[in-house]
Amino acid sequence: MGGRQAAPPLDGLPSWRKVDGWSTTSTTESETTTSRPPETTSTLPKTTPKPEPTTTEAPETTKAPPATTTTKSTTPETTTTLPTTTARRTTTTSKASTTTTTASTTESTTTVPPTTTETKTSTSTTTTVTTTTITTTVLTPQLVGSQAASEARATGLHVDEQAAAAAKAAVDFARERQYTLQQQLEVAGAVAAAAVASSGGSTEEQAAAAGIESAKVGSGDGQSLEQQASFAGQAAAEVVQKARGSAAAQAAAAGQAAAAVARSQNEGTEKQAALAGQAAADAGRLAGMTPEEQTAAAGRASALAAKAEGASPTDVGLDAGEVAAKEAAESGEGVGEQIQAASQAAAEAAKLAGGSAYEQAASAGLAAAEAARTQIPELQAAAAGKAAADAARAAGMSGAEQAKLAGELAFSVSAVAGLKLEKQISAAGTAAEEAAKAAGMTPEEQAAAKSAARAAANPTASAQTLTTAPSATVTKAASPSKKSPPAERDPLDAGKEAAEQAQAAGKPLQEQAAKAGEAAATLAKDQQYTPAEQVELAGQAAAAAAKIAGASMSKQAEAAGMAASKVAASDGQSLEQQAAAAGQAGASAAKANGASASGQAAAAGEAAAAVARMNNEGSDKQAELAGDAAADIAQTLGMTSEEQTAAAGNASARALKAEGASPTDVGVDAGEVAAKEAAESGEGVGEQIQAASQAAAEAAKLAGGSAYEQAASAGEAAAEAARTQIPELQTAAAGKAAADAARAAGMSGAKQAVLAGKSAFKAAGLAGMTSDKQILSAGKAAEEAAKAANLTAAQQESAKAAAMAAVSPTTSTQKPSTTQMSTTSLTTESTTTVSRITPEDAGKEAAAEASALDKPMEEQAAAAARAAASAASDLQYTPREQGEEAAKAAAAVAKANGASVAKQAAVAGAATAKVSSDQGQAVEQQASDAGQSAAETAKLGGAAAYEQAAAAGQAAAAAAQAQSEGSEKQSELAGEAAASAAKLTNMSAEEQAEAAGNASAMAAKSNGATSVEVGVDAGEVAAKEAKEAKETVAEQIEAAAEAAGDAAKATGAQTAEQAASAGQAAAEAAKEANQIPEQQAAAAGKAAAEVAKDAGMSVDEQALVAGTAALNASAAAGLSYKDKLRAAGKAAAVAAEAAGANEEKQSDLKVEVIAEAARLVSKSAGGSAKQQAASAGMAAAGAAKDLNVSTVQQAAIAGKAAAEAAIAAGAAIEEVAAFAGRAA
Repeated sequence: MGGRQAAPPLDGLPSWRKVDGWSTTSTTESETTTSRPPETTSTLPKTTPKPEPTTTEAPETTKAPPATTTTKSTTPETTTTLPTTTARRTTTTSKASTTTTTASTTESTTTVPPTTTETKTSTSTTTTVTTTTITTTVLTPQLVGSQAASEARATGLHVDEQAAAAAKAAVDFARERQYTLQQQLEVAGAVAAAAVASSGGSTEEQAAAAGIESAKVGSGDGQSLEQQASFAGQAAAEVVQKARGSAAAQAAAAGQAAAAVARSQNEGTEKQAALAGQAAADAGRLAGMTPEEQTAAAGRASALAAKAEGASPTDVGLDAGEVAAKEAAESGEGVGEQIQAASQAAAEAAKLAGGSAYEQAASAGLAAAEAARTQIPELQAAAAGKAAADAARAAGMSGAEQAKLAGELAFSVSAVAGLKLEKQISAAGTAAEEAAKAAGMTPEEQAAAKSAARAAANPTASAQTLTTAPSATVTKAASPSKKSPPAERDPLDAGKEAAEQAQAAGKPLQEQAAKAGEAAATLAKDQQYTPAEQVELAGQAAAAAAKIAGASMSKQAEAAGMAASKVAASDGQSLEQQAAAAGQAGASAAKANGASASGQAAAAGEAAAAVARMNNEGSDKQAELAGDAAADIAQTLGMTSEEQTAAAGNASARALKAEGASPTDVGVDAGEVAAKEAAESGEGVGEQIQAASQAAAEAAKLAGGSAYEQAASAGEAAAEAARTQIPELQTAAAGKAAADAARAAGMSGAKQAVLAGKSAFKAAGLAGMTSDKQILSAGKAAEEAAKAANLTAAQQESAKAAAMAAVSPTTSTQKPSTTQMSTTSLTTESTTTVSRITPEDAGKEAAAEASALDKPMEEQAAAAARAAASAASDLQYTPREQGEEAAKAAAAVAKANGASVAKQAAVAGAATAKVSSDQGQAVEQQASDAGQSAAETAKLGGAAAYEQAAAAGQAAAAAAQAQSEGSEKQSELAGEAAASAAKLTNMSAEEQAEAAGNASAMAAKSNGATSVEVGVDAGEVAAKEAKEAKETVAEQIEAAAEAAGDAAKATGAQTAEQAASAGQAAAEAAKEANQIPEQQAAAAGKAAAEVAKDAGMSVDEQALVAGTAALNASAAAGLSYKDKLRAAGKAAAVAAEAAGANEEKQSDLKVEVIAEAARLVSKSAGGSAKQQAASAGMAAAGAAKDLNVSTVQQAAIAGKAAAEAAIAAGAAIEEVAAFAGRAA
């Protein structure tokens, strides 16, 4: 698209559009007349001039964007100023205090929209200096766009509409200022992305918005569809690049953006795929990809575009293969390379589209044949057969299946190419034989494969057709393999009925889901769905049953996986295939719940691990299958190789943790999976080691491991990944990885060196090195770690000596002249050795002293913490490590005094908070440190995950209270600390939100808050946590409502208060998400009704609770009287419908609730019983009128409502009748 403009400066204006004199403060020394930018709304007042030395200078020409200036010479003494519409002072600066005379005069013409100023100035003019302060508001496209986005957001528009409004306003402004097309494109993309980002949109969503709005600019300029797609792709890629996304991510974003442009203009799948591939290739090239990587990126983009349009996996693969072949040809590759590129891209794309192994192989073969179409038919057939076999082998199919597919593809392609039947049969046999040979089969097996292929191709034998599997998406009307008429019963309906029967029989959730999956699969089999479709339908039915039963997303995914695996097992598939099927089903269930790509991959891993666990496989096998399933889903979703590796490692870590493995073991296994994934991706040994160590440290952290365990995991995993290297390299890799992990965990340089030495020593032992070499390896690793941590030369030497001494069986032989380590700090002078006291010993001494003075346990713990922190400070521990030592000392005192684990956690948190406070940390950091310390202490004491989160919350609240923070702040910090602790224990997003809510509730309750207030605070925290976890708005509202109801219940509140709390929290969450008042009221009503339903209330009570909650929410949102009543009535009707009431009952309850809402509004305004009755009657009559009932019925309804309102208001019996009659 041409050359790129220089990056704009911070104020949003491109550097070439800077305007002299547009700064906020200026000094005027000569006065010129110029047009004022249209956005300036005031003229300058004159100030009293101050006498200054006379100076002469040619005034600067004020320029405004875009300025065009012409200059010509005139007569010397001519000075002319042409009149303009509005005068404005600008700034020029005197360069010297002498008079300068120039023999010529310059006439300068400056064009400034919307007026033109032409100023002729003589350089011999003498001026009086005037100082003026100018304050102007400089509008930029970015500012205009931001304002438009804010306005759109305030009106409740969707984020896409906000981005569109922002981009349009910004581009219109830029166009008025005569920006070039390239600059308009940059403005559109940047503003759209910023609008999405400000609404919490992900990088992918920002990129999509940038692409769409850039394409609109191109369309408005009359550019072709191809150019618009190119603009969109480049804009999307730039957004990802600015977010530090990988080259692959940039290419993927570009492809998706280009496809979206084509889709918006009703282009077909093929065109979308072509434009997506081209945009991805262009983005990849700009990102520095190799030609092969560009080709692969183009193929993936085309595949995703085709998949989005519902194309079958085979068709997706073919399109991707065609794009890849084209890219290879344009890169100057030969026919052989083109065929290989096409077949590989086709297989990968078919896999991305959810295609089975058969579909991957078929796509590869057909794509290879298409790429070889310029060759003779025999070569086309051979290429198709080889490509199909290669793809089948890569997909894990047996040698016999590879040979069969190769023969089928070769036969089909040779027939299309026009070969005679005899040659078709021969081609099939040859392809099958070659495939069998490549698969390592024996000569006898090769001959048998050839004969089988020839027999299959022979028309005298049974008819053979090309083997294909169905698309990944099963629908009754479009299933390509389904042979039954479309009027048949839907297998999913059968599953739903089976689940309902199991539920009615009182069966547990797992059995309901299993029955649903079994019924759906059985009917699908009877209706001749393919095995792949039966598996998918079983998973869908089981997930739906689990969801209806109220299961969480993770439970739905697990149920789907178990059902899918059972069908796969009944079809004779291996355990690995069963786990893969479970993973796909689990991911689909997660996707149906709105989970992100990483969430889907995690669900796949959990489902696969569950299958392995059900088959009594060990933790290693569970971790392996979980990692494979997660990686497959990540690849299918187009995640980068790094993201795939991370997904696999995380899934393996979760599987191991579920089996009770230690954090170190979890990390090592995750590292092994990551190294394997890196190797399969073609990475070198160095990259494999790095991937293994990073994955190990992260997995150990996920499993709740300490900094020490993270470092140990990284070191062991690195050594394992380097096992093909010489022992010295293995030990070096282990030491470096451990040090890196320790540094990432915030440990001091001295501790990094210690851990590096220990890891290297262990790796050396496993590698079979002699004792002496093991010790030397430890010293060298410690020295390198100390060097990397920027320790001094003396400290490096000390680190080496200390590491060697730590692992040497004869430590007394180590006599360093000077040791200055932060962990030991040994200093030797002459013949005297002085050892500083360790933090642990310091804490024990202080506690003993306090105990001797009969101090209570709390004071003993505090004294121990202070002493330990002081000793750690003397030993140059990092601030974080000082807090850790204080916490350990305090917890040890509590434990020695027989305190509970909860109490140990509390004193540890308080000790850490005190150290953090003494270090000058903000209260938020103090609370965070306290929470983390308390959670770790609770974990060491054997506490469960939820107890660790509770301990964290209580410690954080206590830290805030110690700093005199209010109840709201205490609740907020408690919730955040609990959520962080829950996340470290690998709780789900829902469980994290629940933990945060409970912690906030406890904090609020301890400060005397009411049950409703406690619930609302908990809901607010839960909604915030859900938002940070990238949950949808609906999920945020649901999280807030659940947390609020649970928190209120935890304080002993009755159902009505629980419902009120849930409703108010839901309304607040909806408001925070920029939903309109009516939506806030609806959310409140729904949340309250669900609490009432769960508590076993009647339909009438559920409707009343829902209506009351909606009324309160609408009142808080400032709705009018009629809108309040309408919101209450609508909420009641929705609640009644959800409770199973018929339409007549729904209408009755709607009227009743509207009447009650009117009474409550009148009561809140101080209305008497008579006024309340009148309001209720009138409102009921209006609601009844809307139901088109007769006047007589309206009167009866009004009278009844008025009577009930009068009774509720405490009116006397004789008054009730009068009020009712008056209303009627």
